[in-house]
Amino acid sequence: MQAAIFDMDGTLVDSMPYWRHHLACILAENGVDYGAEMDRLVNRHGAFDLLMEALLPKHPDITRAEVIDLYQGRMQEDYLTRIQPKAGALDYLSFLREQGIACCIATATPRYLYENMLTRTGLADLVDFSITVAEIGKGKREPDIFLYCAKRYGLTAGDCAVFEDTLSALRTAAQADFYTVGVADPSAVGDEEAIETCCNRYIHSFSELAEAPLPFRRHHG
Repeated sequence: MQAAIFDMDGTLVDSMPYWRHHLACILAENGVDYGAEMDRLVNRHGAFDLLMEALLPKHPDITRAEVIDLYQGRMQEDYLTRIQPKAGALDYLSFLREQGIACCIATATPRYLYENMLTRTGLADLVDFSITVAEIGKGKREPDIFLYCAKRYGLTAGDCAVFEDTLSALRTAAQADFYTVGVADPSAVGDEEAIETCCNRYIHSFSELAEAPLPFRRHHG
């Protein structure tokens, strides 16, 4: 393999606690409390669907676009000042770069939220580019964003490893013949066993990849 395609939230950066906090706050403001079941419900139905269900009784005219803007808007300050890379992520990316491995980010988060965070944390210097599902026009239940990254490097799916923390995205990448690395995150509660089963490697920390490296080789593109 010659390239590493990284998801961002929950994979490279520890942002999911912030997303979950704001989701719980918006739900509570509208009289909804899923308690300990919230993560499982988000993993099954998606945060935006849960928010739509919670907001419609009080705001019958609200649109999905408005719900998305509301939720994402609460995250702006967190991306600007608080969100940090996961333990070992910077070191692992630095190692890959030193070995001549191509590295990029494929994310569902809108660019306006995360670009300053990449610069602030040093991640921007360790990847060639980032791309969003909005820019591709399809979410991660389709392989288009991963295929775009591979094509941009002049590679096939089999030449690339996809690092993801969610079951649905890992399944998508695996079905498209990418090598898949599942990255453990608390937000994937209930999906851990299925994730471990569907991917080629499952890690709890990037330090594990120093002890048992992936089969990468230098990219000559």
